[in-house]
Amino acid sequence: MARGSGWTVTSQLTDQYENTQSGQTLLGVRVYFVTGDGNEGSVFVPNNLYTTKNVTERIRAQAAAIDEVGKLTENMG
Repeated sequence: MARGSGWTVTSQLTDQYENTQSGQTLLGVRVYFVTGDGNEGSVFVPNNLYTTKNVTERIRAQAAAIDEVGKLTENMG
């Protein structure tokens, strides 16, 4: 995966619920961010994994993917 352009957390919402594919309901935090390229995104982090390290790793991966997809082009001509 290409190196991302960086990112900044813009807001956080605590006490959010998310359902897993296996039917579990998790309580956690939705963390919103904007990348250096101006793309916006978010990650969900369960409360038991809500640490600076885990949030950073999740945002870093998601931000890089968002920026990579944001640069996709196709010339149909």
